Amino acid sequence: MGFQILNKEGNAQVINDLDKQICELWQVPVNKKSYAMPNPRSYYKEGIKGQMNYLRQTNWFDGIGYTIHSKQCESWNEVKSELHKLYSDILLKHHMTLKQLIPKTMLLISYWEMLGYTPRHCD
Repeated sequence: MGFQILNKEGNAQVINDLDKQICELWQVPVNKKSYAMPNPRSYYKEGIKGQMNYLRQTNWFDGIGYTIHSKQCESWNEVKSELHKLYSDILLKHHMTLKQLIPKTMLLISYWEMLGYTPRHCD
């Protein structure tokens, strides 16, 4: 899977450094075996029910990174648009917004936008 997150100077950020930054933002512990998830793994051990809970457990690399790569996104607006398309059935059925469905993912995107970071698809 090829993608990068560029800083405002256009330099690619180190994935592990981004992961640490995300852990701080989401207030979850760093896990050397997997990328940051919106909530600690213990949150999901019991009672995962339905598709919405599954969506909330996706780590940032598999969620945002996959979207950047598979949809060839070059801006955060494109990422948000693709996430909206991906989850449109759930959003419509439950009268939700992306911020309600995946709040920490949307917080992360907003944070990176504020820092001047840019997604980049790589082949």
